[in-house]
Amino acid sequence: MPLEYQFNLNKTIQAAAFILERLGDVDKIKLIKLIYLADREHFIRTGAPITGDRQVAMPWGPVPSRTLDAINGQVSGADDSVFRFLSVKNNTIHLRKSPGHTALSAQEIESLNKVIRAHGRKAAWPLANETHRLPEYVACYVEGTSTTIPYESIARASGDNRRFRHGRVVIPCEALATLKQDIGDGSDL
Repeated sequence: MPLEYQFNLNKTIQAAAFILERLGDVDKIKLIKLIYLADREHFIRTGAPITGDRQVAMPWGPVPSRTLDAINGQVSGADDSVFRFLSVKNNTIHLRKSPGHTALSAQEIESLNKVIRAHGRKAAWPLANETHRLPEYVACYVEGTSTTIPYESIARASGDNRRFRHGRVVIPCEALATLKQDIGDGSDL
């Protein structure tokens, strides 16, 4: 059974706002890529993504799907919470006001800062092109489709033996609470 996490809209908004507070207005594609990279980084480090989103291989690269849907106004009931803090005009995302960072842990903020330092100054399309070369994207993308990128694929691509060994993902106990599915008795996760 593939790993699934609970999508957390509040954390997603706070993560987006955190990035915008540091970089100013950004293209939508750049924000989406930075959130993907932050989720990826945090998952590799801790066993759980920041947003809990389902990652998808799309023609423009890897995408946290519900995050994109929320920013596009396609998540039922999310408009108030998203657009109270973020504004989208001509594919540029602007921070209306800060939602704060209370939902984000110190480790999540550290992952966001690491991604901002590494990728924040890059232009949107070169960054998008760079994400096309990530091993999990290359392994999962099927031309013209939207295909789920399993977290197992990210763990395998990380090269971190603490995250993937014996052909299986290793999830630390503290990350288990964010999983969508019940692990059950007898599991070695």
